[in-house]
Amino acid sequence: MAQVVLIFPIFNKLEYTKKGLADIYSCFDAKGTDKLPIDIVITDDGSTDGSYEWLQNNYPNIHLLKGDGTLWWSGGINRAVQYSLDNLKKDYVLLWNNDVRPEKVYFERLFQILDENSPETIICSKIYSENQD
Repeated sequence: MAQVVLIFPIFNKLEYTKKGLADIYSCFDAKGTDKLPIDIVITDDGSTDGSYEWLQNNYPNIHLLKGDGTLWWSGGINRAVQYSLDNLKKDYVLLWNNDVRPEKVYFERLFQILDENSPETIICSKIYSENQD
């Protein structure tokens, strides 16, 4: 199976992060303390709503990086990618946002597509907005 690291930056909005992580973990029928077949790297860019501490306490298997509030989205992504390249040595990087809600079969289908294509393939997902046609 392909080795994947899912990365996303956060800044406050803890409720989005809670829901987003719960949805990711539910795709694997897992809870926050369970090990997943993917790694997750989150860059918290100086949240003041307790996000960093909550993640430390509830998702100990996540790689949690800390920013000082100057990274924004792209800086948070860059820091997480660099960390992943230096420490995790995965085959693929999946960019994410904490407000994305995957379908239950999302990761199953993703792994299938990755296994069926060459490593040089770039894969994009279609995103739908909730409550919109």
